[in-house]
Formats: sequence, structure tokens, C-alpha cells
Amino acid sequence: EDDWALVTGYRVRLKWDARQWAEAERLQDLIVEWDRQRARDDNPNTVRSLATSLHARGEIQRAMGRSNCVQSYQETFDLALQIGDSSAAAGAAYNLGNAYLELRDLRDEAKAVKWSRRCLELLPENDRMGRARPLSQLGYAARERFLEARKAGEPEASLMRHLRDALGFYHQALDMTPPDAIGQLAVIHGELGNIYAHIVGQLDRALHHYRESIRLKELAGDLHGAADR
Repeated sequence: EDDWALVTGYRVRLKWDARQWAEAERLQDLIVEWDRQRARDDNPNTVRSLATSLHARGEIQRAMGRSNCVQSYQETFDLALQIGDSSAAAGAAYNLGNAYLELRDLRDEAKAVKWSRRCLELLPENDRMGRARPLSQLGYAARERFLEARKAGEPEASLMRHLRDALGFYHQALDMTPPDAIGQLAVIHGELGNIYAHIVGQLDRALHHYRESIRLKELAGDLHGAADR
């Protein structure tokens, strides 16, 4: 039985790599139900296994653009808190924030901000890499709020508040990201470049961030991403 669960997990990964989402979800559903039948409140490890399999299902559902990923992430979050696994709960909160930013049917910046902040609350102060991710998420949400507020013709003071928030969160994320996390640094520099170029109009600062993003993408071997910058 244990071997079945292990092999089925490998099959899910193969389907994920092949982008065969429907089959990946079908197999992951089997693992979720397997773990659910064995989960016992008096055994944290069985609850952790269920939370892990639910989170994996949420990732597949989000990759498919499906709004039901929220239910998978939410149950993961609740189970992780139940067993005191703040790291797993923070991961679920972060991905709930992603879902509310990325998926058209769910798009809700307020909920994304709520879950990003919840993620920060759960992460220890010394986890700089971990905290940089929800900070970037908050920066993205603030930028989207700025664009929506500008389109709606909101007052200048409101626009500037959203813009300050976006730049502030992204710069905090940049400061917290370790120098060897080149992929994450490249993304943050790219986002800052976009804000300075297309919103603020400070081309010198935009060029600095774009050049850093290109340099880091080249270091990571992402030549397509570097060329796109």
C-alpha cells in the first residue's frame, strides 16, 4: 500500500512535467482520498501527509486555471495550523494569495493582500528568503491596485499611495532576497523596471533594474527571459 502511494506520486510528477493536467489531477485526487482515509487527529504525521497531498492538488488546479484550488489550499492551511506546522500554513497562505492575483475568476486584490500578510505573520523574522516572496506579492497587488485606480480616475493622493506601496514592498523584497537567489532577484528587478519605466517615468532607474534582471537571467541560463527584457 505504501508503495502504491509512492509510485502514484511519481506518476503525478510525470503528468505534471508533461503538462497533462487532467490526468495529474485525477491521480492526485486518488492520493488525497488515500491520505484522507488514513488521517487521524491523534497522529500529526498522517494529518501532515493529507495537507501535503491537498497542497499538491491545489498546485495542479491552479496550473489548470481552476478556482477550486482555493478549497485545496484552504484545507491545507487549516490542517497545517491544526498540527502547528507554521511553515506549511505559510506556504498555503502564499499560494492562496497567488490564486487571488493570477486567476481571472478569482481576481481579488484585497483577498490576495490578506493572505500575503497572513503568510508574513507565520514566517519567522530570520527567514529572509521566505518573507521576500509575500512581500513581492504585496508589491504586485499594490501595482495592480494603482492601475485599476488610475483607470477609474481616482484622486492623485490615492494613486500615489498605491504606487508608494508597490515600490516599498518590492524594495523590501529586494533587500531581503539572498544574493544567490538569482531567479527571484531577476523577477523583482524586472518588476521594479516595469514600474519605473511605465508608471513613474524614471528611465534611468528603470534601465538599472532591467540590466540587473538581464544579468541575473543570463547567470541562471534563462536566455529567453534575458532576451525578453
